Parts: sequence; structure tokens; C-alpha cells
Amino acid sequence: MKIFIINLKRSLERKKLMQKQIERFFENYPNLKDEISFEFFEAIDAKIKENMEKFASYFPKFRSLAFCGRGGGCGILDTELACFASHLSLWQKCVELNEAVLILEDDFYFEGGGGGTSPNFLTF
Repeated sequence: MKIFIINLKRSLERKKLMQKQIERFFENYPNLKDEISFEFFEAIDAKIKENMEKFASYFPKFRSLAFCGRGGGCGILDTELACFASHLSLWQKCVELNEAVLILEDDFYFEGGGGGTSPNFLTF
């Protein structure tokens, strides 16, 4: 199974933390090294205009919907749209691969110390 981790190119510290978690994961589950692969996906960065333009056709639909936050303001931030675009890109990748994938963001945390044959998230 492929596990994609969405990570902004400029978020080097988060990537390092995820790499450490992956190392610990395989220390806890060495039997899964041949079954699971982790791959970092360069997130769509809202600060890079060209990245946002690639997905512009999707955005008007979402901007026009009444998304309202706690402060009473409505609309979706560019950072939220970029996050959506990153997930969309990986959903498309899933279709291309024709296999199940797991998509995570770079702030996830594996709980537990192993000991079993596989972690709980693989039992779906």
C-alpha cells in the first residue's frame, strides 16, 4: 500500500519529523517494509500563483458556496483551496494507480508502539 504524505516544499521541519515517524513506524512494524511505502507529495502552495492557476477551474464552484467561519466571514481561503488541490491531485493519482492509497497530511502522528502484526489503520 502506498501512503502519501502531503508536505509543503518549504516545510522542511515538518518533513524531518515525518521522516522520523516513518523510521519509528518500521522499527515497530518491520514486517511491513515490503507491504507499505511512504511517499512525500509536494503540496500545492497557495503562495505560488502558478500552482493555484492549475486548479482555477475548480475554485469558482467552491468560492461561490456559502462557507462561513466562526467569525461570520464567508468564503474559502487560498490556503484551504491549495489544500483541496493537493488532495485532489492525490485522488487523481489513486485513480491512475488503480489501487487504494492512504493520504495523510504532514501533521499526523502514529500512536502506539507496535507489537502487533499491523497497525489499526490497515484493518479497513
